[in-house]
Amino acid sequence: MGTIYALMVGIDRYDNPKIPDLLGCRNDVLAATEVLRRRAAAGTEVRDVTLLDGEATGAAIVEGFRTHLAQAGPGDVALFWFSGHGSTHPVPEAYWHLEPDGRMETLVCADSRVDGRPELLDKELALLLDDVCEGGAHVVAVLDSCHSGGAMRREYRVRSADPAGEPFECHLVPDLAERYAGGAPAARHVTLAACQKQELAAEEELDDVHHGRFTWALLRALRRAGPETTYRELLAVAQGEVERRSATQRPLVFPPGTGPADRRLLGGEAIGDPPTTLMRYGRDGWEVNAGAAHGVEAGPARFAVGGPDPAGNVDVTRAEAGRSLVAPVGWVPDTGRVYAVELRRPSRPTLFGLAAGLAPGLAASLRAAVAAGDPHVRIVADAEDAELLIGPAHRGVRLTTGNREVIADVPLPPTVADLRHVARWWRIRSLRNRDSGIAGGVLLEVVEPRFGEAIVPRQRAATPLGPDGALRLAYGVEGGEPVPPGRFLRLRNTTDRPLYCVLLDLTERFKIDGELFRSGRIEPGDTAAAHDGQIVDFFLPADLEDRPGSTYRDWLMLIVSTDELDARPYELPALDQSRREIEPEDGHDALTGDWWTSVLEVVTAGPQ
Repeated sequence: MGTIYALMVGIDRYDNPKIPDLLGCRNDVLAATEVLRRRAAAGTEVRDVTLLDGEATGAAIVEGFRTHLAQAGPGDVALFWFSGHGSTHPVPEAYWHLEPDGRMETLVCADSRVDGRPELLDKELALLLDDVCEGGAHVVAVLDSCHSGGAMRREYRVRSADPAGEPFECHLVPDLAERYAGGAPAARHVTLAACQKQELAAEEELDDVHHGRFTWALLRALRRAGPETTYRELLAVAQGEVERRSATQRPLVFPPGTGPADRRLLGGEAIGDPPTTLMRYGRDGWEVNAGAAHGVEAGPARFAVGGPDPAGNVDVTRAEAGRSLVAPVGWVPDTGRVYAVELRRPSRPTLFGLAAGLAPGLAASLRAAVAAGDPHVRIVADAEDAELLIGPAHRGVRLTTGNREVIADVPLPPTVADLRHVARWWRIRSLRNRDSGIAGGVLLEVVEPRFGEAIVPRQRAATPLGPDGALRLAYGVEGGEPVPPGRFLRLRNTTDRPLYCVLLDLTERFKIDGELFRSGRIEPGDTAAAHDGQIVDFFLPADLEDRPGSTYRDWLMLIVSTDELDARPYELPALDQSRREIEPEDGHDALTGDWWTSVLEVVTAGPQ
C-alpha cells in the first residue's frame, strides 16, 4: 500500500490583531488527523505535518507543499487540510476570465497582513496542488474557510477576515503570472470546500467541542463511508448535514464535472461510468440534482434508484428550477447514503413518426420493438403528430423534426435504446420556459481571436451572426495542414440579479457536453468567460475531415436560472456510447425559481 502524506493547517490565533480569533480550527485538524489514521487501509502509513496557529505562516505552508507533500508519488495520497479564515483579494486584469466577480479567494495565513506579508491566493494554491500532482500522487484538498467577507454572529463565528484594503505587493508563489499566461492548469486534484464562493463558513459548538460545521459534517460522513464511496458522494452526505444546520452555507466539490471527484476515497480507483443524476437527503428531505430547468415535471415523473439493497422508486413531488424533491415509494432510504437514479417513468413518451420511403422491414421491426411498452418512446401512426421523424437516408436513417428540420443521419438501423438516446438529446435541445421572467437576461457572445491571442478579451465587440441566427465557420490551412476554426465564448449578465448558467455543447452525433461553462454564477452586470477564457476549437469528427464539402453542426445551448444548476444530469455520450440517464420533459408546473434557455447553432465546414 502507498503512503498518505498530510499537511494539516489549523489557525485559531492570528498575528495581526485586526483579524479575529477563532475557536475550532485546531480541533478540526486534530480530529481530522485521528479519523485519517483510523480510515487508512491496513498497511498504509500516514505521515503528517501539522501547523497550528503561529506555526502556519505563509512561508511554512508553501514549504510544506514543496518538501512534504512533494514526496508523494504514484500510489500515494497527498492531503492538504486548511481550517482558518478565508478572505478575498482584487483580481488583476490578467486573470479577469477566471473570476468574473473581480475577486480572488484567499487563505489567511497566521502571519498574513503583518509587515506586508500576503495571503495565499486560490490561484497560488491551485499551482501548489498541481505541482504535487506532477509526482503522480492522488491529491486532495479540504478547505474549511469562508470564500467571502463576514462578521461575528450570535452563537457561532464566521471564518472570514475582511478583504485586504490594498493589493499585496508580493506573492507566496512568485511565478504566478507566468504560469497562468496560457490559461489555468487542468484540475487533476479534488477539493472539498466548506461553502460556495459568495457564502459564509461558520464554526460552532458541536458535540460539546468547537468545530467548523463543514469539518464536523465531513468527518461524520467519513466515519460512516464504505470502501466504495467517492468524494462526490462523501461531499453530498456532508452537504446535507450542513444544510440542515444552516440555510446560508452549502459545501461544494471541485472540479464539479466527471473526473477527480468520482474517485474512491484516499487513493481508490476512479469508477468507470460515474452516475450523473443523484439522490441525497438534504435540508428539505430527499432530493435529486435535476429539476424543472432539466425538464423534470412533478406528479407523473418517477425515478428508479439503483445500487445495492435497499433500492426502489421515488416519485417527484416538487420540481424546482435546479432540483426535484422526491418521495420514496414503499421503502426507507438510508439518510447517510447517496443513490444513483435514472428516470423510469417520464410524464409522457417522445413521439416518433415513420416517414414515407422507409424500408418496410425496418418500419415493422421498429413498431414491434416499441410496441413492447417502452415508457420513453412511442411510434405514432400519423407522421403529422410526431416530434421526430425517422426517414430513409443513403446509409441508415435520417432524423428530422416535425417541421422537417434535418437533425442528423444515423448510420445504422436504430434500436429502441438508440431512440431513447435520441429522445433525451432532443428533449434537452427543445427545452423551453415560455413564461420566464429572465428571458434574454444573459447573452452568449462569440469573439474572433486575433493573432497570438490566447485569452478572451473582456470588452471587444462580439462576432455578428448570420441572417439565420447561426454561426458559420470553416477550416483554414496552415503549413499545408487543415486547421479547425476557433472562437472565444463569453457570457454577459445584463440583469440586476445574480444568475446561474450552464453552457452545453450538443452535437449532431447526439452527444451533450457540459464542460464549456459548468454551473457558474454570474453577478449582475458582470461578464464571464467560457472554457476558462481559452479558445474553443470546432472540430469535424475524424471520419469527416477527409470528405470534401463535409459540414458538422453543434448547438450551443445556454441554460440560465435563478437557482444553482448541476450540469451533469444534462450530459450524454455520443450515440454509439449510449447509456441510460435522466430524460427531461417539457413542462414546468409546480416549480420555484425561474429559468430560461437559448440555442446557438454552429455550422463548421471542413477542408475544401
